[in-house]
Amino acid sequence: ARASFVSAREPENPSPRPPENWGWSGFPTCMRIISERSSISSASFTRGGYDVVNENTPSAGAGRVAGALDSALKAAWFAIGLGLIVQTLIVLARLIAGGAAGPLAFLASVGQGVTWSVLVCGGVAIGSAAGKARTAAMGLLGLIAGPVSWGAAKGVQKGLQGLMVLPQDHLNPFFFMITGLKGVEYAILGVVLGHLAGRTTTRIWPFALTGLATGAAFAGIVLRLTIDHGPVPLPNLVATGINELVFPIGCSLVIYAVVRLRAHVETLAKSHASNTEQIAR
Repeated sequence: ARASFVSAREPENPSPRPPENWGWSGFPTCMRIISERSSISSASFTRGGYDVVNENTPSAGAGRVAGALDSALKAAWFAIGLGLIVQTLIVLARLIAGGAAGPLAFLASVGQGVTWSVLVCGGVAIGSAAGKARTAAMGLLGLIAGPVSWGAAKGVQKGLQGLMVLPQDHLNPFFFMITGLKGVEYAILGVVLGHLAGRTTTRIWPFALTGLATGAAFAGIVLRLTIDHGPVPLPNLVATGINELVFPIGCSLVIYAVVRLRAHVETLAKSHASNTEQIAR
């Protein structure tokens, strides 16, 4: 079974070293395995003390779970900013189109936008830590996170509207149709972003263009369905169009930022492993 090293403080009675027949000639290979499969959080070294752990052990599994949660946490922080930016753009567009935007209604919209962006971007970002199964995992999580996040965001908005005694949006069949469409949209987005995240070199433009293409396509579908559903005031139509177009772009950039941060951490881990190898020699 493949093995990897995890750090351990040197106890008063040092833990036994690996079998002598390993030889130090195998040390660089082991270090390479660590640098490829671990980040600093799961592969850091102390003054030469280490333990050998099979990667199928609960400790290795816990490391992978920790990596997924770390990705979701990073995405959540970026997504909060995304939600605030998008809702500000929507309010400005609504005002330009001749609509009204009271402070209480804005707070309700912010609650919805931040909830939506944190849940859907964080959900897709978890799949970015899935290794070789990254593309399928991000697509599946997008399929699940899309409708779940949209429903949760609408629930937050209705709750805030009720607390502030504002007119509440109704959950009708049209809402559930859009909810299902969100699953399809973010499943496609997750698959493409997963493919991009698996490349050796990641650049921002493919991520941004993927978000733009997905947002433009589904914004057109949602706007068409919205117009066919019934008369819609122009400010509401503009707000819907901006929301549907900008969010996929922003979410794609959030995933890009998470992937780049992970790559930076892995680079530091490789450098740390190389330094440790030189010291051991």
